[in-house]
Amino acid sequence: MREKLMKLLKAKQDARAAKMKEVDKATEVAELRSLQAAVEAIDEEIRNIQSMIDELPEEGEEGEEGQSERTLAVNGEIPGVVVANKEGQEARKSPSKEMETRLSEIAEELRSGKEVTLTKEVQDFLEQRAVATTNIMLENKYKRDVADNFNQVAQTIDLVDAFSLEGGNSYEVAFQITDGDADYTAEADVYTNDEGTFGTNSTGRAKITNSAIVNEEVIELPNADYLNRIVNSVRKSIRKKMSNQIIAGIGGANQLKGIYSSPATVMPLTYKAEISAIDADTLRTIVFAYGADEDVESPATLFLNKVDLAAFAAVKASDGRPYYKISYDGASGVIEEEGLRVPYTINSACNALSADATVVGTMTMVYGAPTNYELPMFSPLTIKRSDDRYIEKGQVGFFGKVIAGGVVNKYKGFLPVEKVAAV
Repeated sequence: MREKLMKLLKAKQDARAAKMKEVDKATEVAELRSLQAAVEAIDEEIRNIQSMIDELPEEGEEGEEGQSERTLAVNGEIPGVVVANKEGQEARKSPSKEMETRLSEIAEELRSGKEVTLTKEVQDFLEQRAVATTNIMLENKYKRDVADNFNQVAQTIDLVDAFSLEGGNSYEVAFQITDGDADYTAEADVYTNDEGTFGTNSTGRAKITNSAIVNEEVIELPNADYLNRIVNSVRKSIRKKMSNQIIAGIGGANQLKGIYSSPATVMPLTYKAEISAIDADTLRTIVFAYGADEDVESPATLFLNKVDLAAFAAVKASDGRPYYKISYDGASGVIEEEGLRVPYTINSACNALSADATVVGTMTMVYGAPTNYELPMFSPLTIKRSDDRYIEKGQVGFFGKVIAGGVVNKYKGFLPVEKVAAV
């Protein structure tokens, strides 16, 4: 039976790979939707077949032909991806059993209309689960679903100092501005008294929400898959908004105050790097403008638009080769030149200095240690199901919310880069 199921699984995987090649060539929306439906149907068949395989005797026990699963793999009768998937499942089965049970419980609560709280532990497990399954079951070139879009959530939210402060309404930080200056004192005279200066910065609370309206058929999905789809639809949109607002939030009532809008008491108006275009001097100009007079605070992190990252990559040395060496790892990487190595992270909320549409006087890139921005979470992420408004359309709605604040916690903690006119 195992051999028969393996052959069937291989056939379905081949069929899926063929469909994915058609997806690559598709040019019409209608065609893409049709292919998406076909791939989803094949994925469901693959999951069902894999489930049946998992219920058979474990690896090392003999199958109908007297060969273990490992022997079949060595002989080339089982595609390597299947073996890898089995090993991945076994590796995850024991430590994740408790969490899988919790996911099922949460999904049932969500299905019944209760409001559920998604702890960081649950959210992290869902992401790990999705990544592990995708990398093992499918070709690395493709995501699980054809309809998935490219990543739109900036990494910023994972870099800043986020922490739970449930039930709070506001949050204030204190920081030191100067150390004070000692001075000469004559014999028997009064000691110099310069204690230095201190400042504070505060944030109120902002409620961020979104909803997902889905066809009622989604309710029939297996619990963990059902939860993953619904949660990610709402959760990613909220994370996207918060990552954006960490940079560009204008503050005020019910809004996060981002780095651009930090008050002059924490980021003086004169504290900035003035740059007209990205060239061979740009990185050094930013790094040496950051911090106080006695240290070169490096490496901090450069927050920038993808357009500006491309501009760094386009700078040429005198011999025509790229001046900057840039490593890429999704949303982040490192920009290097001789003697200087600066981590970067992409955030589309940063105005692009190199874009023609960006006018003089606009704040663009930001340089600083990400933990100099604090993100107090006044409530956890919660999601609740509601059918009232959509039941006649055969749909259900899921509504998510989180309450948070945002504040720069260090004097001159971030250096904004302002676009200036070319000389």
